[in-house]
Amino acid sequence: MHPVRIEKSYVSSVCREASVADIVFLVDESWSIGKENFRNIQDFLYIIVSSFDVGEDKIRIGLIQYSDAPHTEFFLNTYHRKEYILEKIQKLRYQGGGTKTGQSLQFMLENHFKKTAGSRREEGVPQIAVVITDGQAQDNIQEPAKEIKDAGITLYAIGIKGASLVELQEIASDPDDKHVYEVEDFTDLQDISHNMLEVLCTAVEEVNQIAHASQGMSTSPCSPSSHSFLFHFENHFILVGRGIVNLSFSMKIAHNCERNKTTCLFIFSTLADIVFLVDTSTSIGRENFQKVKNFLYTLVSSLNVSSDQIRVGLAQYSNKTFRVFLLNQYSLKSDILEQIQNLPYRSGGSYTGTALDFVRTTYFTESAGSRVLENVPQIVILITDGESNDEVKIPANKLKARGISVYVIGINVQDTTKLQEIANKPLNKFLFSIDSYDLQGYYPGTQTVVLFPAQPQTACATMGKSLSLSLSQLPVFTMGY
Repeated sequence: MHPVRIEKSYVSSVCREASVADIVFLVDESWSIGKENFRNIQDFLYIIVSSFDVGEDKIRIGLIQYSDAPHTEFFLNTYHRKEYILEKIQKLRYQGGGTKTGQSLQFMLENHFKKTAGSRREEGVPQIAVVITDGQAQDNIQEPAKEIKDAGITLYAIGIKGASLVELQEIASDPDDKHVYEVEDFTDLQDISHNMLEVLCTAVEEVNQIAHASQGMSTSPCSPSSHSFLFHFENHFILVGRGIVNLSFSMKIAHNCERNKTTCLFIFSTLADIVFLVDTSTSIGRENFQKVKNFLYTLVSSLNVSSDQIRVGLAQYSNKTFRVFLLNQYSLKSDILEQIQNLPYRSGGSYTGTALDFVRTTYFTESAGSRVLENVPQIVILITDGESNDEVKIPANKLKARGISVYVIGINVQDTTKLQEIANKPLNKFLFSIDSYDLQGYYPGTQTVVLFPAQPQTACATMGKSLSLSLSQLPVFTMGY
């Protein structure tokens, strides 16, 4: 039996709030994949399923393999215990053959998303399909893909190596940037597994929260809160706050972002370990560095900081990386704010790769206050204004491989290639590229900046599909820089 090659800390139940869903995986096993690469797919599936709360009344999993023809490994109602599913994944056999993706999509719709196979579609349970393929289909995919989506099933497509982007887009639900994933190599699958989990969980939470709201549940996590801020810079919005969220305002902001093709990043969490990594190189200058400090001060002010809720760490870097304070160094917000106010400006080069390695080995450890073993979301927010003087892809991938989400705010960076290598995917959720340090703040009733996984409030920010709001109508305050 093939041993799954994953870190213990990575296998965490990030879908703690995404409690009900039917998810079917459709896995390509054609000749072009090969036995070694097929093992990478097994590892990917193992990581994903390990993080779900599997059960008859919770998340159900089904699996189909296909090449010249599809064949069922197990239905949604075959296994209700996670360990049985994981054991089955480890024992999957690679067979080889052609790539009949269209036929297999039709097979999935007709044989898996039905009541007798365990589908709870009639009960309003989210229906999700994930297609994993590495090649071009040898049959028509357009009609079966359309039938699946018309049936209310959300389709995700993961393309590896030689997969056709056009076909992936044809298969997947809209919009493509949320439902289509491309990786250059099979070994990169583990790199996107955490992102895929966040997306799947968010999709499930969204439907479940809408259902709860429609039932008028008084315990809805989307109750109003006034302790929140909305930051605006250029075409990006960062919502940040304490406690729980004003649902109506969040829905309107989310819809506005979608309508105007702006980037919105939401911090709806009361439990996380966040490390800010701040570029302090010569190119920034003292005046702009003060603006960065003001931004950090206002952002941290709106977070619910304590030893058992949100922990904050801070590091600076230029030629060297400087440890300002660890995650467990300060539990009082006032102490953290004082440290930010006293943060010195340093000059020098911009060795971002070295700094990323430094925060991984120095900050995200149990002794430094990281709660990764308790399944607490692990976050890095990098703020930089220039291209790195060293290699960044490998250090960034090491962070992601440990389940650490990397967000990047790039300021006046002409070539964002390295920033794209650093940030998690999809880039529209994890990469902010702006032209200046000038920030504007709004103070209505919600929060924003990082999409923390496994929090019910995340869904509140993504439900605005039919509401509209002009941001110019919101009350504005300008932070004193």
